[in-house]
Amino acid sequence: MVKILYNHSRRHHILAYALAKECKGVEVEYSAEKESGCFNYQSLIDLLQNIPEISLETMEYLNGWKLGMTYPEITKITNTLEESDIEGLQPIQKTLLFFLLYSETIFVNLHKAGKLKSLAKVDKFYTEQLAAEGDLIKEYEKQKKADTKPDDQASFDIGLPEGYRVVTRFPPEPSGYMHIGHAKAALLNQYFAEKYHGQLIIRMDDTNPSKEKGEFEESIMEDISSLGIKGNVKTRTSNHFDLLLDFAKQMIEMGLAYCDNTPVEQMRMERDKGIHSKNRTASVRENMSVFNKMISTNECDEYCLRAKINMEDLNKAMRDPVIYRVNLTPHHYTGTKYRVYPTYDFACPVIDSIEGVTLALRTSEYRDRNPQYMWFISALSLKNRPIIWDFSRLNFKKTVLSKRNLKELVEQGRVNGWDDPRMPTIRGILRKGLTKQALKEYVIMQGPSKNTVLLEWDKLWAINSKIVEKSAKKIHGISKDDMIDIKILPGASALASGDRVVTETLYISKSDLGSIAVGDDITLMGLGTFKLTEKSPLTAKPHETHPKYTKARLTWVPEESVAVATVEYGDLLTIDKMDERGINEAFNEDSRHEVLFQCDERVKSVSKGDFVQIEKRGIYYVDSAQPLVLNLVPTTKQNNRKI
Repeated sequence: MVKILYNHSRRHHILAYALAKECKGVEVEYSAEKESGCFNYQSLIDLLQNIPEISLETMEYLNGWKLGMTYPEITKITNTLEESDIEGLQPIQKTLLFFLLYSETIFVNLHKAGKLKSLAKVDKFYTEQLAAEGDLIKEYEKQKKADTKPDDQASFDIGLPEGYRVVTRFPPEPSGYMHIGHAKAALLNQYFAEKYHGQLIIRMDDTNPSKEKGEFEESIMEDISSLGIKGNVKTRTSNHFDLLLDFAKQMIEMGLAYCDNTPVEQMRMERDKGIHSKNRTASVRENMSVFNKMISTNECDEYCLRAKINMEDLNKAMRDPVIYRVNLTPHHYTGTKYRVYPTYDFACPVIDSIEGVTLALRTSEYRDRNPQYMWFISALSLKNRPIIWDFSRLNFKKTVLSKRNLKELVEQGRVNGWDDPRMPTIRGILRKGLTKQALKEYVIMQGPSKNTVLLEWDKLWAINSKIVEKSAKKIHGISKDDMIDIKILPGASALASGDRVVTETLYISKSDLGSIAVGDDITLMGLGTFKLTEKSPLTAKPHETHPKYTKARLTWVPEESVAVATVEYGDLLTIDKMDERGINEAFNEDSRHEVLFQCDERVKSVSKGDFVQIEKRGIYYVDSAQPLVLNLVPTTKQNNRKI
């Protein structure tokens, strides 16, 4: 048995695949090892001498065959082949020779450019074999895709124990609209729940009534649905407020929590320097009295409840974090029932444990708080201890995800609401033409990686383009400021084409027409070929010519065309990453361009949410059907103008 080790890293590796397919006793094995020589053999001849089916007696030229030849070497070997009896080779010998030639990039380029005509025998041989081996080449490309994992394809092996029962949770705070960073968290949690046949809990982290609103909660649930995410259970932290109060009191009774009225700035300074609060040594009785007053009266509204952990810990997250505070703002769900609310740091581990979460995916910004998370579970003797896995946030260049900054843009009218296509909110990016399928593929490609990097948008939009181009309905459209009319002879009635409306006068693009002169032939796409007969007024008549030989291929619309507004959106910011400059200074003032088009009658059948391709212009998302507004999908534009 002859075993050939290959890994698709070089063009000639298709030869190994072909030999394994055509020769008995030859097999290939994928290997990441670096190649020296010819695969795992010293040379090509060394490999071929181990394959009895291949006779080398009539292929003497293989003795000097070198993989990866230069132009002079290609010239020399092809001249030798031209003088050899390559037509008389056995089928397996022809396959071998063909794939050796196919592996040489210079030779292939010469063949494609038609520069092998002087080598009639070689040119004919290669052309015939290329057709004969077409299926094998396709098989190899398919195998190559299966064998080689893209560099940006993430691994989802996070070391879960065998048979581990997975329950994940997505806990958004209803204090704003979901953005693309939240989408990654939601999609990853769904992915692991589905991968391990587990459950996904959608939990509203409604612990801060000052920031939260019912409308935000509704919008989040709508956005989750628009992404195709369906949780097995929907809960809210406020469902457990009474239980959390009981746990807080338990911590006071165990001497693990104390009430503190230290001013906020002073407390921040003391935590930073590891200084104990003056209230840290208060008795259990004193702390319980103050906490009860926080709960039911206004006598101790200046107090908060802090966990007593370790003020000397090098991890500052462990320096007595606040776990309860007074907030008199009515809660959007519980109203005025409560006066005190738990912090996320306290509520999250407790609720994760009692709701049965077994895998807690957290963004890497929480990494320092993971010991704190586990401390609360241990302090309260909770039985369920979830496995924590950190993953990096999605951070894109020329984008900001800060709710404060985004809110400022909305309130100042810099953008047209939270769903403006320039915004990184789910609603915004969907209006820009992003599909949920592309977003999901991109997130899965990123995986649960812990590496935080500033990403380009291009990869995401490239994935999206491949998806939308399959479903986009093709139409013609001409920019109103670039429109010129052309008269068609002998009349429109004879030119009716399929479902297209044809009139005697059509509109075409002046810039597409270019410097074409009278007497030149043009193609009106979907209508036929024509010869320009007059320049003023521009006139053309049908003329039978192969479209390949016409001077221009033009899109067109009839006189009874439809007015459409097209909008191209650019980046939100002019800088890659927010710095000391404020959001107003960083905002891209030139990020929205509207162009009026006249489109053909086929655009009348589109609906909001559809994709259409204005041929030779780009693919657009139908943002509104009445009136017609089309948003250009990024990376699909078919000319060089860029915002």
